[in-house]
Amino acid sequence: MTIKTRIDPITVEIIRNGLNAAADEMGVNLARSAYTPIIYEIKDYSVALFDADPAKIGQRIDGLEIHATAAIPAVIAATRAELGVLTVPAESCQSVAEAMVAAGVRGILNFAPAVLRLPPTVQVVSVDLTVQLEQLAFLVQWNGGEG
Repeated sequence: MTIKTRIDPITVEIIRNGLNAAADEMGVNLARSAYTPIIYEIKDYSVALFDADPAKIGQRIDGLEIHATAAIPAVIAATRAELGVLTVPAESCQSVAEAMVAAGVRGILNFAPAVLRLPPTVQVVSVDLTVQLEQLAFLVQWNGGEG
């Protein structure tokens, strides 16, 4: 049984902007975490960005060039990245994760709204922002607005 829910365009835009802000904040927090030994000893926390949107290829964010997803094998091999963060739509997350793993990634932080099926040698931690937002809304309601 499929349940279809219609969401108005304003709500979609608010959610999209919120998720973009969350992604930006994740980068800031990851930079801060570079002071922890596990990240600090690696001496870097970001080595590459990938996107399927041709308009974004070649742009730079915080000094990192955005590469085409077809470049995943070459870029991961060149950087020797072992960890990846997946923030793609559900319909493409499995194929992108498989490309990352085939290129040598051994751990994935998955923000995509889907369950990944990868070899047991690959560690996956999934984050469901919807569940986190529901939990936060519950806590705010339960607390009754008291600080």
